[in-house]
Amino acid sequence: MAVCARCKRPLPNAAKACYFCGKLAPEVIETPEKKEVPAPKRSADEAIFATTTASMAQKKGAGKTAFRIVLVAVGLLVLFLVGKEVMMLFGGSGAECRQKMAYDPVNGLLWHRGNSYPMTHDDAARHCEKLRIGARDGWRLPTIAELRTLVKGCVATGQAGTCQIRDACLSRQCRVDECAGCSTGAGPGDEGLYWEKGVWEREYGSAQGYYWSSSAVKDSPADEVWAVSFVSGGIVAKERESGGEIRCVSGPVSFAERLRLYILFRK
Repeated sequence: MAVCARCKRPLPNAAKACYFCGKLAPEVIETPEKKEVPAPKRSADEAIFATTTASMAQKKGAGKTAFRIVLVAVGLLVLFLVGKEVMMLFGGSGAECRQKMAYDPVNGLLWHRGNSYPMTHDDAARHCEKLRIGARDGWRLPTIAELRTLVKGCVATGQAGTCQIRDACLSRQCRVDECAGCSTGAGPGDEGLYWEKGVWEREYGSAQGYYWSSSAVKDSPADEVWAVSFVSGGIVAKERESGGEIRCVSGPVSFAERLRLYILFRK
């Protein structure tokens, strides 16, 4: 771009005269055009480094936020769980629960550990309904499938055994040969019983009978209920009016209660 030497107005470089003052062949003064200075070029390594650094900073910020959220959630959960146990202990029921109950975390079941004595099926059901340990009530007789979870050392009649008697199969046709159990008095428990050793309270010789379930025998000519012998691990049908012993159960418990019970029984 040029300017007129007289009037200093801008002119095209190819102009022969000034359009404004009329001066022929005006003297022109070349003025350099302003050019934008390009930003210095980054090398490939510098570009990659800058991009990576920005990405890492962004992820770090998001990670800190997520970590804070998780930390707060865990803190609230621990406060809830531990607080619940502390409340139970101050109420005097925490120690009582650990002493009188056994917890099965796999199936979410609570069992009464206490000793029992032979009674009819109806009396056994009423006994469980009236049971209260600490703040917990809602006890009942177990189903045959639940009662089988207590069988230890006799594979055929244990929880995953080949005996077909389960909550979904309660007729006499379900009692295959394997339901007869194992060798008498050869279990891993005290006195050779087929349950976990050192868990269940009982007087010596008091566990020789059958333990009631709540599962009635289908298509039975008599009023019978399925029961388990922990002497042999066998499962048999017994008339309701005959004598049987008891293991009261509560549950299955909710997921939140499972966490609380895990803390309560972790010792």
